[in-house]
Amino acid sequence: MKKKHIIIIILAVLVLAGLFTIYKLPVKDSEAINLDSDVTIIINSTGLNYIDGKAYPKIDTKMYSVKKDSEQHKKIKEIIGNTKLYRKKEFCISLFCRTFVCVTKKSMDNFAAIDFETANNERTSICSVGVVIVRNGEIADRFYSLVHPEPDYYLYWNTRIHGLTQEDTAHAPVFSEVWKQVAPKIEGLPLVAHNKAFDEGCLKAVFRTYCMDYPDYEFYCTYQASRKLKGLRNHQLHTVAEFFGFDLKNHHHALADAEACAWIARYVL
Repeated sequence: MKKKHIIIIILAVLVLAGLFTIYKLPVKDSEAINLDSDVTIIINSTGLNYIDGKAYPKIDTKMYSVKKDSEQHKKIKEIIGNTKLYRKKEFCISLFCRTFVCVTKKSMDNFAAIDFETANNERTSICSVGVVIVRNGEIADRFYSLVHPEPDYYLYWNTRIHGLTQEDTAHAPVFSEVWKQVAPKIEGLPLVAHNKAFDEGCLKAVFRTYCMDYPDYEFYCTYQASRKLKGLRNHQLHTVAEFFGFDLKNHHHALADAEACAWIARYVL
């Protein structure tokens, strides 16, 4: 048997094995899909999610079987065509009269993205805060303030990162006064940060410094969530934001960073 024929037979076996695997994928009844809700991701049977043509692993997705040209199938095509998150392309794959569809719904429609900058190595030395309020998936409010840090001194490397100096915050309000403005805005909302270990640590530390009762805020981390993504050179804020199409022009400005975090959260949380 010629070598070419052997290669063709091997390829044919691999294709049939792949089709059999796809056909045997576990699926749930199509009735479980609520297409009237906010569907964010439709994926194909390769197990990759597509947003604006970029692929990354499934995150909290469910597999369904939808009959081709059914009402649900038409609705899915309509969602893809009318949603700016997607290219106008059908990602459904039909096989043996079955269309495999993966649906992920937005779970973080209401939250507050927050970012702190510090004057020195002390977590209590918050010198600026940025907050972005998201309601129903859209930015509803923004807040930014300089903060008089505690302790009140700046390290060279901190200033080099965010550009703030002691002169900038000499007459700024202390944290306890700033938080009186923030607290009503974020009441009842989960908080989100890119590297919550830092921002949550700062928040808890400065609450202790000013003898304030900490409300046990629910905190989520876009940094940890973004580590599930593949193909990124790193998981820093500006890198992940760029991946999802956000142009972070003023990195390490607390409000700009909070807005980038909010943008990422709508994709990964």
